[in-house]
Amino acid sequence: MSEAVISEAPVAAASGAAALLGPRLKALRQARRQSQQALATRVGVTARQLSLFECGRALPGAPLLRALLEALDVALAQRNELLVLAGHPAHYPATPLEGHNMQMLRESLLHLLTAHEPRPAMVLDGAWNLMLANRGMTALLRRLTGSDALLEHYESGGELNLLDVMLAADGLQQRLINRDEVLAGLHQRLSRELPQEPGLLPRLQALEALQARLRKRKRRPVEAEAEAAPAPLPAEVLPDAGGLLPLPGAPVFVTRFKPADSRERLSFFASSARFVAPQDITAASLQIEQWFPADERTRAIVAGWLDGR
Repeated sequence: MSEAVISEAPVAAASGAAALLGPRLKALRQARRQSQQALATRVGVTARQLSLFECGRALPGAPLLRALLEALDVALAQRNELLVLAGHPAHYPATPLEGHNMQMLRESLLHLLTAHEPRPAMVLDGAWNLMLANRGMTALLRRLTGSDALLEHYESGGELNLLDVMLAADGLQQRLINRDEVLAGLHQRLSRELPQEPGLLPRLQALEALQARLRKRKRRPVEAEAEAAPAPLPAEVLPDAGGLLPLPGAPVFVTRFKPADSRERLSFFASSARFVAPQDITAASLQIEQWFPADERTRAIVAGWLDGR
């Protein structure tokens, strides 16, 4: 492929768009720690040609720009933004989950959720809004909150964001037995998802603020004890600032809950899945969460949920 074919738009006609696009392409490549040579080889251009794009001296055509963004694993919504910035039409649709073209996908999701009952399962979008939930998940949310208010809000068409529900001062984080470890794992996950979902940043910052408050609260009794007894405390008394600590004997991380107004203790591990090679912004954002009882007591409790027990 020649440079003349790749640099499809004349610089005089596209200099403004090229100047805007170039730094964005360079920042995306650097954020993913790819060299110009490695990226150029993946999409079939030379490093010099890629350098011209990043410097704003040439503008890639739509197919080549899509190939570059695909190689950089850029979120579909951001690919559309950059295509438009370069003067090309948006390429990826954003069909509502209730839309006609999404019927087969939605039916498949509902089948997965129903087949998982009575165990909890749900579908979240990239911002962690609840899109679909099975009866096991609604039963779990009801027990954790001690109320139907959240579910009534969701079922009436209101937005229900699981991060907001978790991180609120009176939210589900209060129901976590191993709260520090769960929040540390959540921080790891949101940090990984942030490049694909920049809108997560305010909620990631809210999580960090919550973790800071909890660490400060833990330090107070330690500091008071240190004033009363000048002898230094052993290192193991100090709170652990992070790290995922597994339930002893468990092969995967376990989240442990204490439901509201109950002596029950519920333990779950979870799996998360996404669609392979999505071509729609909505489909790309969806994540299927399936929760599994981590001990026999939780399994017995969950087994009775659909019977009203």
